[in-house]
Amino acid sequence: MAQPVANAEQACTPDAMRLCSEFIPDEKRITACLKKNRRNLSTDCRKVFSGGGPVKRRRHHHRAS
Repeated sequence: MAQPVANAEQACTPDAMRLCSEFIPDEKRITACLKKNRRNLSTDCRKVFSGGGPVKRRRHHHRAS
């Protein structure tokens, strides 16, 4: 089992350098760039942007009439 991501910076620095280097050191622009390139992010960095875990979906309970 993979260890949890220590922090966003550690997880996303390689992706920021690879995909968004033209925006360094502007953190807001880097974040926007990483979000825009979500499909190309490493697994760990993608977890940072998705909240770190699987998406929980609400179940709709239908009552019998």
